[in-house]
Amino acid sequence: MEYFPKRFALWSLVLVLIGTIYSSLALLNGIEDLAQDFFLSKTTITVILLPFLINFPENTTITLAAYIDQMDQAVLVATSSVIHMNLVVFPAMVLFGWAMKQPVTLELVGPGLVVCGIGIWVTGSVLQDGKSNYLEGMICIGLYVIFALMFCLFPENV
Repeated sequence: MEYFPKRFALWSLVLVLIGTIYSSLALLNGIEDLAQDFFLSKTTITVILLPFLINFPENTTITLAAYIDQMDQAVLVATSSVIHMNLVVFPAMVLFGWAMKQPVTLELVGPGLVVCGIGIWVTGSVLQDGKSNYLEGMICIGLYVIFALMFCLFPENV
């Protein structure tokens, strides 16, 4: 039994897509005002605050799964998200930038490369044995706080 006709579903999808694009543009246009009002750099907002807010539902799902002792599910959600970003989103951004003649480079230099390398190393170390404990969680949170402070205090060098 079909509750809604396919045409209704298609138009709903188009309207939601248009709304998402409009919301994204409004968000991007408001970053400069937000940076000036709260005395934050654009780097801090785009690297620390936006990903945290955008991924909040996913982070909540991961936290709840870990809390009810479903670590396999939590690790699966977290790693699949990272794989999705690296294999789909980043290459798509580069291709869209190329199509719009707006170059998008994924070049990591200096501190950004160090942050990426340390993050990969710590994550690999935590996931290696397939178990987790509070100390490993605190190490990951502490590393995130250190990186966030680095992006806040030295945004032009990152």
